[in-house]
Amino acid sequence: MRTKIISFIGEVKRKNLTQIELVNELGLHLDYFVTTGYESGLKLIGEKNYIHQLEKGSFNRFRQIYSFYKKNKNSINHVEIFGGGRFGFVYILLAKWFGLKVLLVERGGMNQYIKKENRYTITRFSSFVQYKLADICWYKEYYMKSHLERLGVKRLNFIPNGLGHTNIEFKPRIETRDIDFLWVNRVIPERHIDWIIELAQKKEFQSSTFKLYGFLDDSYAETKKEEIESLELPNIKVHSYSDNVVEVYRRAKYFLLPADYVFGNNSLLEAMASGVVPIITDVHGSGHLIENQINGLISENCFGDYEKIMKITLGMSDENWSQISNTAMLTVTTNYSLKNFKENLRLLYQKINDL
Repeated sequence: MRTKIISFIGEVKRKNLTQIELVNELGLHLDYFVTTGYESGLKLIGEKNYIHQLEKGSFNRFRQIYSFYKKNKNSINHVEIFGGGRFGFVYILLAKWFGLKVLLVERGGMNQYIKKENRYTITRFSSFVQYKLADICWYKEYYMKSHLERLGVKRLNFIPNGLGHTNIEFKPRIETRDIDFLWVNRVIPERHIDWIIELAQKKEFQSSTFKLYGFLDDSYAETKKEEIESLELPNIKVHSYSDNVVEVYRRAKYFLLPADYVFGNNSLLEAMASGVVPIITDVHGSGHLIENQINGLISENCFGDYEKIMKITLGMSDENWSQISNTAMLTVTTNYSLKNFKENLRLLYQKINDL
């Protein structure tokens, strides 16, 4: 009996728990190969699953995966590869060598693949190989479909992110919330942190509180962190990334996500489930999630319109905020629930078994 699912991932996080739970319900278990977070991953995966630290160096990693596939090929149900990794083409080539089925999980690698400046990079080459050789694909964002179809990726399955194992306690009351504007996402160029920095400096927002989570130890985030700190603004505080900020969600009024890609953002769904009113940009399917002034606020993907929408919050009544907050909660708990996500994933795994 084939009982193993092999997954290559940067780090196992809380958002992976739903998938782990379903896999175990199906009588299978996950073998994760991670680049970081080995110790923290051990605390999450449970007794039925395994975690392996990927070795450093291309040759050592090749040898490690080759040996693992060779030893376990008769017990591997399929291999899951997250698109976009520089070494992913090796994982998939070795999987095909041993006759293993491959699920490509497209969770954001397409963002980098379609950029012209990445045309001749090893990452783009690696992604191309993965797209062409995968047996089946799970994609999470509406915008990805047209690109995947043009590449000829086989057996496309759209499964958006769900709430997963977020321990949400509904507290929509505005008077209990002391954070006006909350950011909970990795700081990358595609998310317009510059807009937030500029808005925090404006006279209209000087009495508003901004809390920003997501500053990792990379050059872009470090630059933006230094820029904010040099301004010495009393109304804006920066923090490193946190995988669990449920308590912070409960204290926030508005969730900020001006970005080029929005729809399936995990933090956005979690924030909405806790009654935080989202302020997002209308890009690549955002309108499927947010209806302006109904369950959130949505602007065009330009600073001027985002500023205009942000200023609406300054005059919004508590009653109006509460109505939007409650509708935001209802949107995600109804359409992006743990139950729906697991059922869609169950159907996907059945398709893999039928290949």
